[in-house]
Amino acid sequence: MLTLPTKVQPGDIITSEFMNAIVDACNELQQKVVALEAPTGGRTQITSLLPSGTKRIGDELHVIGQGFDVTSGNIVTIDGIGVVPAFGADRDRELVVTIPNVQGVTAAGKSVTLLVSNTNGTDMTNFAVFPAVATVPHGQLFVNMTTPPSDPQLLAGQSYTFIYTVQAITDLDETYTLSAAVTTGWTAQIVNASDTPITPAEITLASAPAPAGSSQTVRVRVSIPNGTATGTSGVLRLTVTSKRSPSTLVGISGGETIQVGAAPPASGPITITVPPTVLRTSTTQPSATTTGGVVRIGGGVGNYQLSFSAQIKAATTYNLVLTAMSVTGWSASFSAASASLTKTLGPFGADGQQLIDVFLQAQAGAAQRHSLSHSEQLTKENSNESRQSPSLAVCSSRLPRSHSGGVYALPRALHGSPRGRCNSAILHSSGSQRAWAELAATSDYRWRCERRPWMDERPPTRVRQRYPGI
Repeated sequence: MLTLPTKVQPGDIITSEFMNAIVDACNELQQKVVALEAPTGGRTQITSLLPSGTKRIGDELHVIGQGFDVTSGNIVTIDGIGVVPAFGADRDRELVVTIPNVQGVTAAGKSVTLLVSNTNGTDMTNFAVFPAVATVPHGQLFVNMTTPPSDPQLLAGQSYTFIYTVQAITDLDETYTLSAAVTTGWTAQIVNASDTPITPAEITLASAPAPAGSSQTVRVRVSIPNGTATGTSGVLRLTVTSKRSPSTLVGISGGETIQVGAAPPASGPITITVPPTVLRTSTTQPSATTTGGVVRIGGGVGNYQLSFSAQIKAATTYNLVLTAMSVTGWSASFSAASASLTKTLGPFGADGQQLIDVFLQAQAGAAQRHSLSHSEQLTKENSNESRQSPSLAVCSSRLPRSHSGGVYALPRALHGSPRGRCNSAILHSSGSQRAWAELAATSDYRWRCERRPWMDERPPTRVRQRYPGI
């Protein structure tokens, strides 16, 4: 469909993007005119593909040509994948298809062949397909009450402000709706710094990778009605919901118990530290290393033990939940012997640090440049405290072939991933292939290196500086 640029106002800056949009629209219109002037019927022929700009997986594609109106139907394939065509305004001159999920498409695009075949003949043309642009955010939301009211006691007929921190680890910028409620029905409103209700009750958080993500504070004002009896209690919860993905991207606070005549609930004391300590579970495994906040483990050689340190309270039982993205060749568990995604911690006799062990494995041939994120959620039983550790992104890559000794940098195709996820890795071979994995535990680890064809070329200076001795 012809896309026209938005009208401008006096004084607006005319950008190159705006002018290019006009040129694209004119070219598209010209192609349609030429197609309309073409003779009807005859040999099957493809003359153009519309729109004329970038074509992405999932986009609607208009195939302009002739000879498409046949009773036996048209066979259309894109990169060998069959697609179902529909007729356009002119049955003989236009087919409409959707670009399928072509495999092997990178950010640089992939050249594919579109083929149309029917009783009038067969024709084909090549064009570039690019990855689909994500329109729905994916990730995790964490909601925790971080600052309770400073009042020593909660009284009937008064209002109190609770401050929450909302953390988003997502792949797209998103706007979230906010709603607060107390189980007793007391009024709970989202307010600004002056305690004035916000309409609409929304926040916008930028996309950001693990572990830091992006965060923002939210103020919730609770009013306890006059005449409420001392000892009456209710549970306050803040719910944060994605506007574009309301069923899958939702965060809910653990639940803060508010009791008339009692002190305000305390914020959760649970903290989890990263990066973890990494231990081998077998002496035959390559030793894990930590550089710049990135832990590297061997691939295809069994589990590695990642030990996180958590600051918790005494006489408290915590429920741990491990959620792991399903990625080919990767596994994570609380147990070295079996798949276990839940665990109970405590109670302990005193406040202090306790270890949480997670067993991570990258199998031989683990998927390259994929991310596996997991987090530990600690929820205090019968209480309102919860804490999520920052998610950890991991990835693996394999050498292109075995070679005797040497240090290699990953091919350029594996460069340029977001911060905190998989960046270029240095791979070392000692006569046979060896897969390595990266576990990004900080958001500031980012570096790139040149592709080196074989071992007779030294790694780039910036690589040698980060990894002395190679």
